Amino acid sequence: MTIWANERPEGWFVAAARNQVRTVIALVGTEASARFARKTFGVVEEVGGLAIVVAGLAALRYFTGSRSHHGMPMVPFLTCGVFIFWTFKTTLAQSSTFASAKSRYEFMPRVTQLDVLIARSIVNTLFYVGLALGAFTAFYFVGISDWMEQPLVVVAVLLVASLLGFGVGMIFGAINTFAPFFRTIQHVLMRVLMFTSGVHFIWPEVPYMFRWIIIENPLFHLCEFIRSGYFVAYESPVASSLYIGVWIASTLAIGLMCERLCRPFYERDRRRATENEDPFALDGL
Repeated sequence: MTIWANERPEGWFVAAARNQVRTVIALVGTEASARFARKTFGVVEEVGGLAIVVAGLAALRYFTGSRSHHGMPMVPFLTCGVFIFWTFKTTLAQSSTFASAKSRYEFMPRVTQLDVLIARSIVNTLFYVGLALGAFTAFYFVGISDWMEQPLVVVAVLLVASLLGFGVGMIFGAINTFAPFFRTIQHVLMRVLMFTSGVHFIWPEVPYMFRWIIIENPLFHLCEFIRSGYFVAYESPVASSLYIGVWIASTLAIGLMCERLCRPFYERDRRRATENEDPFALDGL
């Protein structure tokens, strides 16, 4: 009788965890279908947007005379930074859609708002990691750059960027719940981060007067890490895994608490998602 009592909580926990995983897996398929079928061009549209950004930054570097960085080819150099920022930004957008997360699955009472947010973030992460690996492989076969020095590090950094976006996105989602005007501030903040996160520069190029603030940006550390993993010629002198770990733990803890506090609000409200909160429209971010 004592053995049964000790084993019962573990059995309940395993069963609950198994059901949770099955729910998320089912939602991943549904959300992936909804995301890429909803747009006319689907994947092509998202790939085209990334290509335009890389081309614009490459043109900027070309006309300023900076065609390479410490032996790193310009296009792969910029692509690494763009994928870090885009993975973070789009995952943030997916995990902040609190209103549509529950309303889309009202007929499934066991599906929680958090389940949907996790599923959307997984779909987004898999898409951008796959896209990044495809681009880096194409660079190798075309002859633009050598093969990645540490492919596992490159993948791990992209996953961490998505995890950071997931935590920050839930925090932003909670703020948007009670202060909808914050969406405008969020769009401006994303544009500022685009040019201050190391997408198109590395630590030796940062002016001394701005280093104190750039070093505090966790996205800059991720950009430094992915280039250190991709290129043999570069080893970041400042990237800190401990600093990134503190940011991940903090944003996830705060984000999960915010999501749990906001969940009853949307369960009572039962409102449908509006055009201002479209989980698949990333325009303006």
